[in-house]
Amino acid sequence: YFTPIQTKDSMANSPDKIGTKYKFTFLQCTKCSQPFITCTEYSDNPEHYNDPTYGQPKTLYPTSEKTISSEVPTYIRTVLEEAIRCYNNKAFIASVIMCVKTLDYVCKDYKIEAGSLENKLKKMKEQEIIDQNLYDWADRLRVTENDFVHKNITLGAMDAQYMINFTYTVIDYVFTYRKKIEQFKYKSKPEDEDKIKSIKN
Repeated sequence: YFTPIQTKDSMANSPDKIGTKYKFTFLQCTKCSQPFITCTEYSDNPEHYNDPTYGQPKTLYPTSEKTISSEVPTYIRTVLEEAIRCYNNKAFIASVIMCVKTLDYVCKDYKIEAGSLENKLKKMKEQEIIDQNLYDWADRLRVTENDFVHKNITLGAMDAQYMINFTYTVIDYVFTYRKKIEQFKYKSKPEDEDKIKSIKN
């Protein structure tokens, strides 16, 4: 079900006024039967037509905001939150830059500071702070290229979304998953070593 809502400007007859219409759609998942709500914005302003996100529904409920673990150091969490805010405000290049900065800070937290981001991530992999899958993911996103942001000045919404997802996964892996494994290993008995290895695999 949906309801189009018009602003006063869009209902006015004056050609000088630019109107905006908001379509709210109420849906139910066919698999889990849970509800969700989307909003689609339409504008009479031709400049908005070039926006790649124009006419795309935005999920209002359930929220798509990522929850960042309290285990993540504050200065890293703050930068990632800034990247998400930039994305929500359609500042996609700024969002990618803040993601790169977040990854730099993650490396710094493990005393890996020298060299390019490519070298830092390679050292993170060698020290088993991140695994091969995460490093390959970074390689596919071209994050490991030197001057990644400067070479891709036309970064758009999808690029920023991919970067946020990758950065969030790295943080979740490093500060949540690995620490749980380490805590379990520390508390476990020697005869539990086989269990620990099976979890790592």
